[in-house]
Amino acid sequence: MQHKKSNWGLLNKKILSNFGLDIPDVIIAGISNGKPGLIEVLLFNLRLKINEQLELEDKILPQTSLSFSTSNSNSNKIALNRFNEPSNSNKNISRIDYEEIKQQYLEQEEQIEVLQAKVRRLEHVLQLKDKRIEHLITILNNDHSNK
Repeated sequence: MQHKKSNWGLLNKKILSNFGLDIPDVIIAGISNGKPGLIEVLLFNLRLKINEQLELEDKILPQTSLSFSTSNSNSNKIALNRFNEPSNSNKNISRIDYEEIKQQYLEQEEQIEVLQAKVRRLEHVLQLKDKRIEHLITILNNDHSNK
């Protein structure tokens, strides 16, 4: 029983934490003891995290790899591929770096939406001005033809 708890603790610490899952000791003890339903809940939550990760990667990484600049230096680049493994000799990217990149991505998406709204508004204003100019030209032409 102690080996099972130890193995689950190691799995929790080394693997599941990379997916943002942290299994409480109570759940680890229950899974180690074979309590019904706990493993299904764990696997369901793991599946949700994996799906969330894949959706995020599809948004962030439309190609098979993409480079992001770190905020410290433009010369430091982290080349990411599927499942956030760097393409260089490092095989792990820290969760903090990943979350930072994810946050930057979300902020940039928000900025893009704001800028697109501004562009739509300016296009609308431009159309209104074009209509006003056409109207004034028509009035001007009518005045010249009446004289």
